[in-house]
Amino acid sequence: MPESLPAAPAPPAKAPKKPKPAPDALFLPVLAEFIFLLVAFTLAIALLATLLAAWLSGATLWQMILRGGVAVLVIGGLLLLWARQAAVEVLRISEAEVEQERIKAATAADQDTSNQAKK
Repeated sequence: MPESLPAAPAPPAKAPKKPKPAPDALFLPVLAEFIFLLVAFTLAIALLATLLAAWLSGATLWQMILRGGVAVLVIGGLLLLWARQAAVEVLRISEAEVEQERIKAATAADQDTSNQAKK
């Protein structure tokens, strides 16, 4: 009696494709995300530097906490304003690009209809 061959493994199921965002959808690109990450790291480094400087100067614990809190509030506020301005500019540029695409699409559609009307 001949041996039956083992069944061939089934091909792996393809993962469903992620839906592409609509052309008019706006999102923050990688640059803005990088800026927010940079802000977080800068703030953490500033806090550690402030705490280290306070500890080396012989400050008490409550003075270290106070100095660290003030440093985080001041530097964090400035970095937040900088990151917000960068995000607003990125969104403004994205909106302008979307608007240009809409204008191009509308112009192309108008040219197609005018060419069909001439025929």
